[in-house]
Amino acid sequence: MSHDFDEVRDVVLGMVERCSQCGGRHRPENLQMVGRSRTMWAFRLTCPTCGAQSFIAAVVGDQPYEEEAVGSQPGPARGGGTAPTPITEDDVIAMRRFLEHFNGDFKSLFSHGSRGSA
Repeated sequence: MSHDFDEVRDVVLGMVERCSQCGGRHRPENLQMVGRSRTMWAFRLTCPTCGAQSFIAAVVGDQPYEEEAVGSQPGPARGGGTAPTPITEDDVIAMRRFLEHFNGDFKSLFSHGSRGSA
């Protein structure tokens, strides 16, 4: 399934309806795509009221999450696999380190063949 900008934008705005700083309501024109790969879109969201900016990464794929595919029951997923590994504290630390050194070049980050290492 191909996802177009309007569809992804509407989902993102549905999840982030208001500014976390001032509570102002976001509008579609305040969400700008700054990059994308096959399964991830990166956006900059600017509050029309206070000007606060947020960066949003939206993972877009054809496969449902394991819980949606199998229900919320624990145990093996379809095909005999296991459920995805939960995000750990080490994962959060690794992402923080990456972001501390990330230069903001989303085009390079999402270019074909890029692994996004900093």
